[in-house]
Amino acid sequence: MARFLTRRYVAVTGAEAFRLAQLDGTPWSEIRHTEDVQLLHREEWWAWWSDEQLTTAIGLPESLCPETLSTDAVLLISEVWESFSPAP
Repeated sequence: MARFLTRRYVAVTGAEAFRLAQLDGTPWSEIRHTEDVQLLHREEWWAWWSDEQLTTAIGLPESLCPETLSTDAVLLISEVWESFSPAP
């Protein structure tokens, strides 16, 4: 699976990344693209990937919703994600 990150969204296809980039004003050259990653866990607002990256979940298809993290890990990540501190 591929991952595309715009300023505010995440996508798993180039076409969707292009559409989302238009919404948030991200120039195509600034979209961060990573190949060969797997989505390991997804909550409403965040997603955890096989390359140990924590991203927003906004923009991911509703059909992608794996849950491989423990309940404690989800609670900890959610607490950090919902804090007002900079991204971890």
